[in-house]
Amino acid sequence: DFTLETDTSMARTDFSWLHKLGGGAKLDLKAGANFNGRRSDSHRLALAAGGAPVLDDLTRTASDETGFTSIGKYTTPIVEGHSLGAGWDLGTTTRDEDRNELIGRGGAAPVATSEDYRSKVNRVAVYAQDEWNVTPRWSVYAGARWEGIQTISSGNTFDTARSRTRVLSPLFHTLYKLPGIRGDQLRMALTRTYKAPATQSLIPRGFRSLNNSATEPDHLGNPDLKPELAYGLDLSYEHYWAPNALLSASVTAREIDDYTRNGLVLMPDARWANMPVNNGK
Repeated sequence: DFTLETDTSMARTDFSWLHKLGGGAKLDLKAGANFNGRRSDSHRLALAAGGAPVLDDLTRTASDETGFTSIGKYTTPIVEGHSLGAGWDLGTTTRDEDRNELIGRGGAAPVATSEDYRSKVNRVAVYAQDEWNVTPRWSVYAGARWEGIQTISSGNTFDTARSRTRVLSPLFHTLYKLPGIRGDQLRMALTRTYKAPATQSLIPRGFRSLNNSATEPDHLGNPDLKPELAYGLDLSYEHYWAPNALLSASVTAREIDDYTRNGLVLMPDARWANMPVNNGK
């Protein structure tokens, strides 16, 4: 018999501000904050054919996740047809989780365990680019972007795990407005981007299987998970068929290093676990 009761809460706020400066320059700022909370009680009860207790497991978990973001861009003309664009993209997400379990097996006295976890992902990106209007119909953005990601996972049942990665990438984006068709345009972008792991994927707590095997594994997080790093090519066609009405079609290709997938792993305690792992290219 299995029962589960869950209570969730969520809050989010966003702020944006655009300020025009002298000489055609402008500053665009955005900021946001979010909160997600979850409380759950689960009860697993297993009885033998004669009614004798085999398992009586009560688990209570509580998790709180908070996140903050800040995005800014400064743009100013430099010479005719050229503008300098520079900005930043900052973010931090922290997840705290408590797990308390009272488990009894085979009628024995129940054993209590208490586990505390924290995972944190910090992300910093800065960039600068030349925004060039080659012709009235054709514009090109070219520059460079530096991005770094730091992950930290800690708890009372494992050693603290830290990971810090960084990359410097070129930026290239071009836009062409099709002649003879009002509002239709083509975009192309070459990118090199990071994708940070979700905070819950970094916490090694999880669901323990009653009959652990390769086909019924535990489900765990991975505190050593690395960000994904990808080269990308984006192509899109945009058609404004009415005022404020846009139809677009796009195609994207990505080549990903440290690709993340769920993998089946035999743990040091000889238990099978399904957990997120980095799987090469």
